[in-house]
Amino acid sequence: MSISIDEWQEKILANLIDLEYGAGLLESERTGEGFPVYGSSGIVGKHRNYLVEAPGIVVGRKGSIGSVFWTNEAFYPIDTTYYVQQKTEDDLRWIYWYLTYLPLHKLDTSTGVPGLNRNDAYKVKIFVPPPPEQQKIAQILDTIDQLIAVTDTHITKLKKTKAGLLHDLLTRGIDEHGELRDPTRHPEQFQDSPLGRIPKDWEFGKLCNFYAVPARNGLYKPAEYYGQGNLMIHMPQMFRGLEIDASDAARVEVSSDELERFSLCQGDLVFARRSLNLEGAGRCSLVPQLNEATTFESSIIRVRLSKDELVPTFANYFLNSEIGERLRLPLIRQVAVSGVSSEDIASLPIPKPSVEEQNRIISQIETYEKLIQTKELQQEKLKLLKKGLMTDLLTGKVRVKTDPTQEN
Repeated sequence: MSISIDEWQEKILANLIDLEYGAGLLESERTGEGFPVYGSSGIVGKHRNYLVEAPGIVVGRKGSIGSVFWTNEAFYPIDTTYYVQQKTEDDLRWIYWYLTYLPLHKLDTSTGVPGLNRNDAYKVKIFVPPPPEQQKIAQILDTIDQLIAVTDTHITKLKKTKAGLLHDLLTRGIDEHGELRDPTRHPEQFQDSPLGRIPKDWEFGKLCNFYAVPARNGLYKPAEYYGQGNLMIHMPQMFRGLEIDASDAARVEVSSDELERFSLCQGDLVFARRSLNLEGAGRCSLVPQLNEATTFESSIIRVRLSKDELVPTFANYFLNSEIGERLRLPLIRQVAVSGVSSEDIASLPIPKPSVEEQNRIISQIETYEKLIQTKELQQEKLKLLKKGLMTDLLTGKVRVKTDPTQEN
């Protein structure tokens, strides 16, 4: 037996649900223990009482309009939300998924704070499958959602493990047997330094002690030079990760002399000389292999290290670690924007294990980074699959079997 789309009924949203107003609740009443309090952006606190029994659906009414949340707990929706009251025997999880799929945010007709008028939402036309098919659709989408949640948990755990490992590696190091040194069992193997306790066979000094050439501030070019020429790195390309991302770098006309003096090479470290945010000033990023000659703008400082003493990747990991940030923050000057100078960067203390140990540390960190990247790629694929499934299943483009004897 084949299923016909004719079994689906065209209805308006008002045939299925009522959107009821949430109730006002002071912020001071949203603290402590109790039931989750929902606003248009999600959970905004807890309250000793609830307004709606579980399970339930919350829809953003003011602010983040059209946002949709499911809860298995009794809850308190505040006055920036609607909550769903069923009018039919349709599957509630299917209703949740359909509301998530609908572009309710496009129904905003307000001129100030974004707002969703429920009367506009009620007019939205939807196609409603029979309840058994609704349940199957919801089960499929729930399954993919659970996989995404599990993957997200794995990513979070890996990142926490990496953060802890990073701290240990950058303060204890790895011996020739591939083991972390233990300052508790072998205190004699450690020494005091401006960085705290570090292995006795590590050197330490100012970052400038390991420069191959003097640090250089970047190049300023007026607006009329932009639009063609060579790539030039600006601040946005520095703040997406531990490495420069030149994929959307601007093109700027520079002379051959400027290109030579302000070029970037693989392994260079670049620092944000100034930033609108305190945490951004002095932030370090590593220059990867570039596909073409690239320069850097005047808000950036370039540092080129002697790689036979201090491996740039190791220095980048250290300078972006909690220890590196703690050492950097006191150097930042705050006026209109937060900033550091070349002299500040030069004075940053940094450890120098042997090059062999630096590379062992890098290898350990990169192992975790690859695991995280693999999980993040899996997560992106699952999200794309979920998006496609929502479109296919909720519109009837792809049908699901509700009876094992049904044909495709």
